[in-house]
Amino acid sequence: MINLLPLLQISDSNFPYKTSKKKVSQKFVFTLKNNIHEYLQDPLIVYKHAHLEQDTVVHMERGTTFLYKEIINQGWSDTGQPFLFQELRLKLKVYEENRRKAMVKQQSFRKEPI
Repeated sequence: MINLLPLLQISDSNFPYKTSKKKVSQKFVFTLKNNIHEYLQDPLIVYKHAHLEQDTVVHMERGTTFLYKEIINQGWSDTGQPFLFQELRLKLKVYEENRRKAMVKQQSFRKEPI
């Protein structure tokens, strides 16, 4: 019997640029069966005045293994100075058999005056 390990990886970095008055939101929802799953995102590069909210929700069966990686970088200007984003909210919720097993929140706010 051959066990295949699915690998899900996006093809390029995610670049949240300056947003207007509203923040940009993205949501990922995974439903995983009994196996080993890896979600290895390319870097999230946050630019000046960006407002980003990202929710990741994982529903998995008992016996499932889930590996998750998130890399966050600040964008940079042609002067070499890093861009200091306005707001970044990341949330990861993991449920096993509909019972919450983990919740991780990362919030970073205004790093530079508008």
